[in-house]
Amino acid sequence: DPDALAASAGLRPVGSGRVACPFGYADGASALRGLLSTGAFDEAVRATDPSQVEKEIEEALAPYVRPDGTVWMPNVFRYVLTRTP
Repeated sequence: DPDALAASAGLRPVGSGRVACPFGYADGASALRGLLSTGAFDEAVRATDPSQVEKEIEEALAPYVRPDGTVWMPNVFRYVLTRTP
């Protein structure tokens, strides 16, 4: 909960919300490159065969591939506005 996190840091939440922020890619290859470029999979790539990591990501993306080949993953960005005490 962003509001609770901000409050625990000594800030006073004055507003919060959610914004739709989907991840959209032209195709599976673009999605794979985009996700690998985030660094979120670096440790997995170091720990195992990079082709295995790519295979796992491709399998995880399968439900998000549209009939035209684009990849569309819904995502919600949560934010909180605060003031200092």
